[in-house]
Amino acid sequence: MAPIGHRALGRIVDTLLTLIPFLIWGAAAHWARTSGDHVDVSHVPLWAPVVWQLFAVIYEALFLSTTGRTVGKWLMGTRVEHGDGTRPSMERAALRAAVPGVAWVIPYFGGGILAALIYLTAVFNPLRQGLHDRAAGTLVVMSPRGAR
Repeated sequence: MAPIGHRALGRIVDTLLTLIPFLIWGAAAHWARTSGDHVDVSHVPLWAPVVWQLFAVIYEALFLSTTGRTVGKWLMGTRVEHGDGTRPSMERAALRAAVPGVAWVIPYFGGGILAALIYLTAVFNPLRQGLHDRAAGTLVVMSPRGAR
């Protein structure tokens, strides 16, 4: 099983890869509506996190169902698979990504905190499965970068 630290760093990379384009777009859109003196991101529309998470679910589902890893997982040398070593299907990979994705978009509950709790449940599971892994029936294992 992949160590929690490897999993966490891979998740951070993937979150940044999916979030940065939306932050740039949001800042540019806001800057275009103001005098250009400052960028205030305190008025993020409620739909923005939903669009971001839809993009993140698609990103993860495509990568996991075709290669078993995302960019972050590849960098950290981890892979997502079923117990028999097969990659998750598109549906299972999307479910795995959607569980924390839904948590991210729940307003007033600190979506990021709720998503982090979903990931942290892996710490207390003997197979290091978070709630998202258990929902999809997947495991995160170590796998050298050049491997499958």
